[in-house]
Amino acid sequence: MLDDIFNLNFTGNNAIFGGAVFNNYNGSINIDNSNFFNNVASWGGGAIYNNGVLERIFYMNFTGNNANSGGAIYNNGVLDYIWYWNFINNNASFGGAIYNNRSLGDIFYADFTGNTAIYGGAIYNEDMLNLTNSMFNFNVASFGGAIYNKYGASLEIFKSFFTSNNASRGGVFYNTGILNVLNSNIINNTATSGGGIYNDYGISQIFDSYFVNNSAISGGAIYNYDGNLNVTNTNFINHTAIYGGAFYNNGISNLSIITSLIEGGNASTGGAIYNTANTEAKGSIFRYNNASNGAVIYNTNLVELLSCDFNYNNAASNGAVIYNTNLVELLSCNFNYNNAFIGGAIYNTGVGILNISYSFL
Repeated sequence: MLDDIFNLNFTGNNAIFGGAVFNNYNGSINIDNSNFFNNVASWGGGAIYNNGVLERIFYMNFTGNNANSGGAIYNNGVLDYIWYWNFINNNASFGGAIYNNRSLGDIFYADFTGNTAIYGGAIYNEDMLNLTNSMFNFNVASFGGAIYNKYGASLEIFKSFFTSNNASRGGVFYNTGILNVLNSNIINNTATSGGGIYNDYGISQIFDSYFVNNSAISGGAIYNYDGNLNVTNTNFINHTAIYGGAFYNNGISNLSIITSLIEGGNASTGGAIYNTANTEAKGSIFRYNNASNGAVIYNTNLVELLSCDFNYNNAASNGAVIYNTNLVELLSCNFNYNNAFIGGAIYNTGVGILNISYSFL
């Protein structure tokens, strides 16, 4: 059965499942140009709980809705081609705006602002989700200020903006699944760990994007814990942390930085990177980073650097570029105009081993 919902307002409704609308397994609904305000579900879907099919969904507003899971929407069915949705100040424990339990298809031109949750301030995803040309602003959670991407889930972000989101872990993303970020901007987000991303046992790939002015105690831009993180053609500008201005790479992790720019990172230790795992950088530029020790890299495990340039970095104490206590391998790298109290380019201590080939210091 196909039902149409056009130009309607749903305000202050209450249920256990689907505060305003419950769409059952055999249901199919077209929704267009409607508003959902202050609806409540004690379990899931403050505004809508979907087990069936929601399609042709345009120009929707969800404001102030509340549930345990999916403050505005709980999806356990099919949602295709969502366009021009606004999610404002919705709240839940899991997914302040959306809890996605099945394939959500594609979301275009959506605005998520001021949503809150414990897991996933705006979205909790445990299946497949693609987001394009969308905005996430001022969302808050304990884990994943904007989005929590669960183990086994797949999340792809394209041409989207994430600003001023906040969490304890992962100011924007908390990822334990597969995360791909392309041509997107992650700006002014904050967290205790991972101002932009907390990658926890997950696989994260970032292409052609901008990370600017994100901050945390550990990993101003990204905290990688026992995960695989690949960064390509991406700029990291003006990040701040105590440990790892841009990256904190920890545990059994692999961090790969390819043809990227890391500039203006500030930390007490590791102005750009704090590494206790495995890090490689190829064809990348590190400049104007600052720290007390290791203005670019503070390393306690393994770092491999190929064809990288290190310019104008500054350490107040030791190692204007690298502070090494384990193993660093350098091939065809350039070190220019770096400054430190001790070790204008590299400070090697403890059992540190340096292998340097075809480089200019």
